[in-house]
Formats: sequence, structure tokens, C-alpha cells
Amino acid sequence: MPTNYIGVAGIGADAAALPADDRRAGMFGYDRMMTAHRVKDGLGSTILFVETTRDVGPWARGGPTTVRGVDPADHPLTGPGRPFGGLHGLNRPLPCRPRLGGSNVGLADGSVRYLRDDADSAVLLALATVAGGETGLPGW
Repeated sequence: MPTNYIGVAGIGADAAALPADDRRAGMFGYDRMMTAHRVKDGLGSTILFVETTRDVGPWARGGPTTVRGVDPADHPLTGPGRPFGGLHGLNRPLPCRPRLGGSNVGLADGSVRYLRDDADSAVLLALATVAGGETGLPGW
């Protein structure tokens, strides 16, 4: 069964292969272990996972179907058919149907936020790293 949630590896198509101390690294990667003390941007300002409808596959498969970086070149980043977007439940019964026009985002502090499809791409890019040094994130 395919999953519509992916672990965020950081910024760039190569993000999953980055070492843990790289400025573009995110919470997930192929050969790195991230710990809370490495999250300099704050646990509540760092994405663990996000919804997607693009290139989904079984969680057990691994690779880019379950862990991928936010590629700034693949613009726009959010919306239907884009790298990140939460439209996967449209055929569910009404009580279970997700809100349209955005994605659920799990943060490293355990909270879940809603990222609108029209959110500034800079927000998603800033939230994708553990130690990017971004300050003053615009609202999302």
C-alpha cells in the first residue's frame, strides 16, 4: 500500500545523501542519524514529514518514495501535482476527508501543522533543514 507521507531530508535533490553536519541536511537521510541536539533551528521549526501525492510508493521500499529533499528547482513546491500537497484523501467519506488546499506537516517537536498550498516556498525550504540558521520565518 502506498504512503502519502515522506520524511524530509533537507534541501536539494541530493539531500538524503548529505552528512548530518551539512547546512542543507534535514531530519531524515540514508546514512545519517539525526538527534535532537543537532536541531539548531528548533524542533518546532523543523519538518519531520509532509504529505505528497507525487511519486508515492510503499513505505517499505525506501528511497525517494519515502525520504526526499525539498528541491528548490522544482517550483512551485506545493499544490496539486507538485512535490508537496495534501490532496490524497478526496475519495474518503466526508468525516475523514482532509482539508483541501494544503498539506499536513509533522514537526520534530511532535506537533502537526497545516501548510497551505499557497505558502511562500521560502517557508518550506527553511523548515526542511535542522541547522540552516534561518530566522524570522514568514507566517505559514
